[in-house]
Amino acid sequence: MRNDIVADEGDLVHDFGDAAASKASGEIRERVIDKLKRYAGSGAGDVKALVGQPGERLRIGDYRIVFIETADAISVRALGHRSDVYE
Repeated sequence: MRNDIVADEGDLVHDFGDAAASKASGEIRERVIDKLKRYAGSGAGDVKALVGQPGERLRIGDYRIVFIETADAISVRALGHRSDVYE
C-alpha cells in the first residue's frame, strides 16, 4: 500500500512519495498542498533552483519541499525540516 498524498490543480498533479508522506504530520501536509497549489496556479512562492542537482525547492516556514517540475506535473522528491531535507 502506498502512502502517497496527491492533490490536483488543473492539469498539474503533486505526488508525495512514501518517504515524504511518512515524515509530514497532517497539518504540515495541508500547508504543503496549499503552497504547491498556489505555486502551480500562479508561480507564487519562495522557490529557488537547487545547485548541483536537478530540481527546485519551495520554502514553507521551517520546512522545504524539493521537487522537479515538468510541463504537466510537479513531482515531490523530498519533504522535511530545513536542517535535514537536503541530506
